[in-house]
Amino acid sequence: MKKIVFSVYFFTILQFVFSNESLLPSSNVIPDSIKANECLKKGKVLFYEKPDSCRYFLKKAASLYKKNGIIKNEEIAYHLLGISYSMNGIVDSAEYYAQKSIEASRILQDSLGLAFNINNLGLIYLNNSKYMKGSMTLIKCLKIKEELASSAPELKEKLDLSSTLHNLGVAFHKMEDLKKSDFYYQKAIEALSKGDIQGKHLLYTDIALLYKDMKRYDESYMIYNELIKENAFEENLLYKAKLYNNFGDLLSKMGDYDEAFKYAQQAYIFNMRMSNKQSTAKSLNLLAELSLSKKEYAFASDYAEKAYEIADENHYLTVCKTSAKIISDANKKLNNYKKAFKYKDIELKLSNSLFKTDENRIVRELETKYNSKKNKQEIALLNAQKKITTLELRRKDIRNTFLTVILFISLIGIFSLSYLSYKNYMQRKLLKKNNEKLNFLNQQMEKMLAIISHDMRGFMGGFKSVSSLIPYYIERGKTEELIRLTQLLTDKTNNIEELLNSLLEWAVTQSGFYKTTPEPLLIKEIVDQQIKLMSDFVTQDNVVIENKIPKDTILKFDKNSFVFIVRNLLSNAIKFTPSGYIRFNFKTESKQAIFSISDTGMGIPEEMTKNIFNMKYVKSMYPERIEGGGLGLKLVKDFVDLNGGTIFVESKINKGTTFNIKIKDV
Repeated sequence: MKKIVFSVYFFTILQFVFSNESLLPSSNVIPDSIKANECLKKGKVLFYEKPDSCRYFLKKAASLYKKNGIIKNEEIAYHLLGISYSMNGIVDSAEYYAQKSIEASRILQDSLGLAFNINNLGLIYLNNSKYMKGSMTLIKCLKIKEELASSAPELKEKLDLSSTLHNLGVAFHKMEDLKKSDFYYQKAIEALSKGDIQGKHLLYTDIALLYKDMKRYDESYMIYNELIKENAFEENLLYKAKLYNNFGDLLSKMGDYDEAFKYAQQAYIFNMRMSNKQSTAKSLNLLAELSLSKKEYAFASDYAEKAYEIADENHYLTVCKTSAKIISDANKKLNNYKKAFKYKDIELKLSNSLFKTDENRIVRELETKYNSKKNKQEIALLNAQKKITTLELRRKDIRNTFLTVILFISLIGIFSLSYLSYKNYMQRKLLKKNNEKLNFLNQQMEKMLAIISHDMRGFMGGFKSVSSLIPYYIERGKTEELIRLTQLLTDKTNNIEELLNSLLEWAVTQSGFYKTTPEPLLIKEIVDQQIKLMSDFVTQDNVVIENKIPKDTILKFDKNSFVFIVRNLLSNAIKFTPSGYIRFNFKTESKQAIFSISDTGMGIPEEMTKNIFNMKYVKSMYPERIEGGGLGLKLVKDFVDLNGGTIFVESKINKGTTFNIKIKDV
């Protein structure tokens, strides 16, 4: 996007006012005049760093000078107030005080002061995007200065024709007449005083900006580089902000976005320090453009929205237009079509109100005829042309409104199609996922039923065989054998009970109705209770069960799930540990709780540990020692998963096995 960065040219004027001894307030015995002189001095001291305080003292000085009839010093106070308000983007107040200073100059019949005050008013109009009015005012100022230079050659140095020519160059640059702008800049160079270092820097800063817009990037870069090295305005934040902002814009055009961003940020800081709202908004727009170039669309939108808020509040129409375009472009990339459409509409409306081609032509005609008097015929012609321009703009408004409606309808259509397509895609994806889940559950159900039916037949067959031997041993009075058979029946009954309990637990977890309720558990106490309940099943005399969990250890877990996990893992450890120990442990590691149960039993082959939680693994390992299908371990994993944990196994043959359960929240 083409962008011309503009700032107000008051430095030469201020230098003239601050340094010219003939304009400084003289000491007076009247107390009010002394107070006014002090207020004026304070206003000058605070001019750049504290604009609000500066304006307070300048207003007080102007009031006291007016009260005592010191019109010359009153004019100076008004002049400085106009510049201060304009520098901070408060355009209405700036125009008001500029007009007041012009009135004072006319009362004094001070042609030199009148020229400077009219020049100041022209700059304020330009700063408020009133380019035609500003150009006409500057042409009027040029006429007065040329007449003074002709009648009083000794005033030529003080008249500073270069600054007015410079400002006209800026005006035509803003109206995109780049050749005319270059013409006035060259005239300004010719009229420039040799000792005016600051005026030279200001002029070449805008020439560099013009060359950038003419795409003469190398020439522009050389000028900016030299100006930054010379650093003629070390303490002048307004000038430095403008210089850094323009250089950042040039670097972005040359593709060096990182370096450009650095200079744009520095310019933004300078403008914020001076409370210069218009320049602050322009710096934010440059940062937004750079973010857009770097494809950081969210940042681009944020910067531009801040710029638009400042510009809209203060009626900076050109800045508003630039901000609206960036916001629209950024949100289009972010697929936020509603906001993109809103700001595109704002941009189109602002475009029609900013530049009027016919009015720019009128300005150029006035510029060539500024020494001739305007007659009634010319005024009538201008009014007729203005009416034609107004009718043309109305026609453009109707066309743009029609295009906007078409764009809006198109965006709604695109959005609707995208939404329906996305919704259809998500429904197909969900259906596929549900089908896969259903197939998996069906396979699990078939596998589970096969294992359960097989195990139940085994248990019942064993139970029937043992029961048939009881009458035989009773008839023969073999008590010891009866005791052994009774123990076998008890074991078979326990196995059947364990299988049925596991089956019930599995059915509950698979139903989808089981809801875990995590709560703080004193897990040492729970483990002790389960050890006590299971101790009757330990038939080996040389197996020791140890609970090494520290006292008062708390774990947030569903209680029913935890009890089942402990009971099942302990039962398995007892079955597979002919001698040695079974040990419970607990530790924390990287904000995770690790609960484990270890044994010194038979161990599990390494290739089997990968499928440890599949229901058929046990029979393939130790068919002579276990009755069951491995459903319990699968349930253990399901309960761990439901509580947001993970379980893994470590084992070595004839060395033992450790089951570890990790929980994220301790």
